[in-house]
Amino acid sequence: MSVNINHATDTITATGGTLNLPNYVATSAANYQEFTSSGTWTKPAGVNMVYVEIIGGGSGGGSGARYATTSTRMGGAGGSGGVFLSKVFLASDLTSTVSITVGAGGTGAAAITTDSTNGNAGGASGASQFGSYLDTIYGVGGPGGTTVTPTTSPLTNSYKGQNTVNFGNGAGTNTASALFGGTTLRGGGGGGGGGSRAANTTTSMTGGTGGNCRELNSAENRAAAGANAVANEGGAGGGGTYTTASAGMNGGNGAFPGGAGGGGSASDNGFVSGAGGNGAAGVVRVWTW
Repeated sequence: MSVNINHATDTITATGGTLNLPNYVATSAANYQEFTSSGTWTKPAGVNMVYVEIIGGGSGGGSGARYATTSTRMGGAGGSGGVFLSKVFLASDLTSTVSITVGAGGTGAAAITTDSTNGNAGGASGASQFGSYLDTIYGVGGPGGTTVTPTTSPLTNSYKGQNTVNFGNGAGTNTASALFGGTTLRGGGGGGGGGSRAANTTTSMTGGTGGNCRELNSAENRAAAGANAVANEGGAGGGGTYTTASAGMNGGNGAFPGGAGGGGSASDNGFVSGAGGNGAAGVVRVWTW
């Protein structure tokens, strides 16, 4: 048997025998869609494979506590970064349309305007979803500052399974000046913690830097204390810096997609504390071929 392939006409002819070809399905051109708001994905005709990435919204940072200088004054904790999930599907396993939900960012906690009051917790973020096939779960907002010095990170249990939360990198010499922030190995960065001060201590305390979005951006885009994260990189806002006898510094806002808000700094009585930064919305991305 002889086989002739005509590239000009995209035909194959066989002489003197039977030509058996695999049962391949002709595919349409590769396609990419990014959803920054909720909607509906429609499966293109003729595709074989679908790859989906989703990032949930970043949660808001907590606000700082406001107490007399004779008390411990903790800054608010940074929020949790949006969770990253991905999966490859056979196109035949998906329905012709899939509902898309893009998780909203959590709102930063309001500043404290009353003496001897703990900070407020940041707002929770929304989950991103690709129908019932993929779901990020929501992110809990950063806890507000208190007058009690935590002996361990207050974030660990709240965010278990959602992101890796670590102590921030503030240069404190006592536990009262520990800064709670975080990073995520994938997805949006965790917010930097707000500056804190121990009882009878009034020296300045720099807020923690925001976590960077490691998986989506190889560069270290960590926002400085009180600064907003770099746009479109998924980094988190930095925590506010504590300064005695001064209004607290607000935490920075997280950046799209899924960056968390930084925590606001503590303040002395008579001065408003720092508010928490806002978390950024998530995203859903779909590739087909």
